[in-house]
Amino acid sequence: MPMIARRPLALALLVTTGCREPGDAAEGTTTSGGGDTGTLGTTTATTTGTSTASTATSADPDDSGGSSSDDGPIEPPTVCSASTPCFYVTETGAGTLDGSSWTNAMPGLPYDEVHPYLDLPRARLTRGATYLLADGSYPGYVLDDQGGGEELITLRKATAADHGDDDGWDDAMGDGEAVFESAGIVIAFSPGAKHYLLDGRRGEGKSPGEYGFRFYSTASRTEGAYMVNIDATGAYDQVGDVWDITLRHIDFDWDNGTPAGPCGLSAAVQVHGPLPNGDWTIADSYIHHCGGGAAYLRSGSGFVFDNNYIYLMGDETGPGVCPEYGEHGHWETFWVTISTGLELTRNTFENAYGAGQTGWVMLEATDVLIENNLFFCSDPAACDVGGNGIIGAWSSSANHDVLITHNTFRDLFNGAHYLFEDGTNIVITDNVYENAPGLADPE
Repeated sequence: MPMIARRPLALALLVTTGCREPGDAAEGTTTSGGGDTGTLGTTTATTTGTSTASTATSADPDDSGGSSSDDGPIEPPTVCSASTPCFYVTETGAGTLDGSSWTNAMPGLPYDEVHPYLDLPRARLTRGATYLLADGSYPGYVLDDQGGGEELITLRKATAADHGDDDGWDDAMGDGEAVFESAGIVIAFSPGAKHYLLDGRRGEGKSPGEYGFRFYSTASRTEGAYMVNIDATGAYDQVGDVWDITLRHIDFDWDNGTPAGPCGLSAAVQVHGPLPNGDWTIADSYIHHCGGGAAYLRSGSGFVFDNNYIYLMGDETGPGVCPEYGEHGHWETFWVTISTGLELTRNTFENAYGAGQTGWVMLEATDVLIENNLFFCSDPAACDVGGNGIIGAWSSSANHDVLITHNTFRDLFNGAHYLFEDGTNIVITDNVYENAPGLADPE
């Protein structure tokens, strides 16, 4: 599978002692910034990179990122032809229900059965086609290999500016959201699923209600539920082999009123399985109120998270709520144990909370770029750095070829260190630290 194009990394080795395993509780060492951050260890580094801070290009936290909901020019526009057909979808359907126009729209995506474990319709889609969805409420779906082939399948929010055929179209059908709702997983990819683009077309930043697509799960956030997941229900001998998946302009909405306590972990995206997965891109989206994290990437290669707003991750309750976990919640905003290829670029991370040990970006990977992101706390009651730090690694893991550069770390009032116990070619340079005691580029 194609690899992410990367710049060469300057040679560096950063060694930190005192890291803990993911399940260990914080141990009570307090930094000058206040707060219990656990045992952070002693860091030494040798690097050929420049350690002086420069101005990062990350967004200001006071700027919510806005929304691209003005229905301006769409690039590239949807092209409907004999080789790239378009099908038209509304909540209730219309006319002949064959999707040939808005006058004859399909009632939701076509499907042939309901998945016996997930209780979601199994979509039957045409490779090379674009499915244009009007405003409305839709179920979650299982997406599979659709008979193989290399042609892209596109699910796209219809807007006034880009909706294909005019027959039967009303601009009021394109000025709101298409909401995919489920009692658990919202989108499940069956083994072998490849070449999908899910594009909400509009929405950016911390702007609920302004996105074209919204994924909404009614499951309790204390459950181990994932909005987007690999189908690992026991229906298959082997799980995974899911490649070339792009999700754009989506509101991953876990704000369903249930508590996000330490008895479970909800997440926006999980990619896991004995078969390799990869070439996933999540961009221009709003990921918020997950009881666990934004993404658990447990196997595969080639993952890109670009220009997302990631808000209020983790356990929002307090200590002692869940007896089997004792006095702490323990969830990472990103839990990454992949083989190679991760890019976190131009994202905003606002608040992650755990009653005990928390890590914001926890790594075990090779070929990693973390650039032009903003990490900040806006509310002390809803934010914790925790013993695993803002960007770190578990004591049993090693990272190689990692570049952390031009990020801004702001108002991280209880401090943290980068925790890399083992690894090679780890470069941390040209980052900006504002009211972030305990964080600094290595000298």
